[in-house]
Amino acid sequence: MNRAIKEVTEALNQPQILATKVSFLRDPEEQDVLRRRFYSIHNFAGILGIIDCTTHEAIVSPRNNDPLYPEHVYVNRKNYHSLNVQLVST
Repeated sequence: MNRAIKEVTEALNQPQILATKVSFLRDPEEQDVLRRRFYSIHNFAGILGIIDCTTHEAIVSPRNNDPLYPEHVYVNRKNYHSLNVQLVST
């Protein structure tokens, strides 16, 4: 998991990704617009973003002989290779 977090963090910190895919509303007026929009759609007050549980994202099978990250560790209960991730949406 540590390796996955490191790789995702490094990927998200790439300028082309950071500028287009990651945003945090710092302006109180923009936050208020988002809160009202979310409320009008979902009838939940005071929400800026949501976390949608976890999901298994399919991955290419890792190398079988890697002593640090053995292949069998990435096989989920449905018998395919995946990473268990948590998604955030705004």
